Amino acid sequence: MKKLLFTMFVALLLVGCGDAQQQAVDDP
Repeated sequence: MKKLLFTMFVALLLVGCGDAQQQAVDDP
């Protein structure tokens, strides 16, 4: 159970980092 929560947490971090990079690319 704890491993599943950790995996979900890591996935959210990866998605958040991807969104931040995409916004940085969109804004010159």
